[in-house]
Amino acid sequence: FEGSTNQGNTNELGEKEKVVSTTRTSQNAWCIGACEEIPEIDAITARIEKVTHIPRKHYENFQILKYQHHQFYRSHHDTAARDTSPAGPRIMTFFLYLTDVEEGGETYFNQ
Repeated sequence: FEGSTNQGNTNELGEKEKVVSTTRTSQNAWCIGACEEIPEIDAITARIEKVTHIPRKHYENFQILKYQHHQFYRSHHDTAARDTSPAGPRIMTFFLYLTDVEEGGETYFNQ
């Protein structure tokens, strides 16, 4: 896990620079490559396909977030200001909560 970042300026190679996030204090990791081949990950992805009716070829890689006590993720937009990628802006997010806490950890959508 690494500290959460936001997208910064575009460098000379056309890559977005990482900037330490001020809207979230969580740690995150991405499920890429070998992680996607894990049978349990494949099973989770298949279940998400069944629920959403959207093929996995349209998905981003899984982002796994880890929160400690008093960490947060403030209200935000999940796209760069000018998303020119072939996929365009994200239109759907699927949350899985892997926790055993009795209170806290919820997500609130104000709109």
